[in-house]
Amino acid sequence: MSGLIVYACECSATLYSLRDLIEQSKGRLVPFLQKVMKEYVKHITESCQSCLGKGFICELCDHGRAMSGKKAVPLFPWQFALVRRCDVCKMVYHQKCFTPTTPCPKCERINKHRLRHQQQQPPPPPSQPQQ
Repeated sequence: MSGLIVYACECSATLYSLRDLIEQSKGRLVPFLQKVMKEYVKHITESCQSCLGKGFICELCDHGRAMSGKKAVPLFPWQFALVRRCDVCKMVYHQKCFTPTTPCPKCERINKHRLRHQQQQPPPPPSQPQQ
């Protein structure tokens, strides 16, 4: 069933081969898919530096630990049981850190930058009355 990995990743999650259906009828498809998923999760969250670099760092807790010399653990949007996303900027935080009443640090930075930029712009020149 190793051929499954290629088309399962490149195609739709609803596309199944005849072989997949046979394996499902024998009770072997789901355990195989669980094994593949476990390997992909391990690759992304532990093994591959490129994939790890695409993760998010929770600015509400792990960011401070990373600054103190401890290793911050990247978060990924698909870790539904662990993370919560800001509805505005889509930043990822731990569920326990980012509650509905917690302000989003990234949104706050964006708003401060926007406000500072608006304050630094000179006012437009007065328009000349037309004759």
